[in-house]
Amino acid sequence: MASTSLLHSKRSHAALSTEDPGNSSKVVATVGLPPVWVDVSEEIAANVQHARAKMSELGKAHAKALMPWFGDGKEDEHHIENHTSEITNLLKRSEKRFW
Repeated sequence: MASTSLLHSKRSHAALSTEDPGNSSKVVATVGLPPVWVDVSEEIAANVQHARAKMSELGKAHAKALMPWFGDGKEDEHHIENHTSEITNLLKRSEKRFW
């Protein structure tokens, strides 16, 4: 999985000389970073994985909220709203990175 520093780094590459001092022929190969879409794809995959974990937590919060008890349920509603908001933001962020 990619680290955050790789996801948002400024992309550049430098030529790598494969020249053999004892060889009369000169060969230069350019080695660079993978295309930008690779980083975007990894970022989206990380967001989707995080959203799946949040959806699991959301399911548990819904199950807890449905359990009968004598409280006002405000705390459960707050957790549900937070999880829903986080999932929505992750998906929107992924959609923006895709297009």
